[in-house]
Amino acid sequence: MKGARLEKVVVFGATSAMAQALVRLLARRGAELVLVGRNAERLTAVASDATSRGAAQVLAIQADLDDVGRHEALVDQAAGALGRIDAAVVAQGLLADSAACDAAPHLAAMVLATNAVGPILLGERIARRLADQGSGMLVGISS
Repeated sequence: MKGARLEKVVVFGATSAMAQALVRLLARRGAELVLVGRNAERLTAVASDATSRGAAQVLAIQADLDDVGRHEALVDQAAGALGRIDAAVVAQGLLADSAACDAAPHLAAMVLATNAVGPILLGERIARRLADQGSGMLVGISS
């Protein structure tokens, strides 16, 4: 990301460990951040930490990214808060118990929806926004 403009960044799945590490780095650089996460308590803690580390602005949005019908509104809300999106990071996902998924196919389907379908559809919405504004970076983090 050398030379990339990372002043205004939205992080989807901001409470994951990898996303939190990125948020800390961006906050120390004084970035403006929009953080989106499912768990309100953990999201508040991440936002507070980012503020204390020097983020110029932090907006925390509690949302379940499995609700793909909200993706467009979340991207619009982030862009509205930041004015533009220099980078969007999708770190949505959950760790699955493989034995449980083997025993219950509906659990495997849920994991696929969260770890694959949701991030792909969210990425498509973000990509459209970045194309419309003429620039920006989309980063996907998966485990």
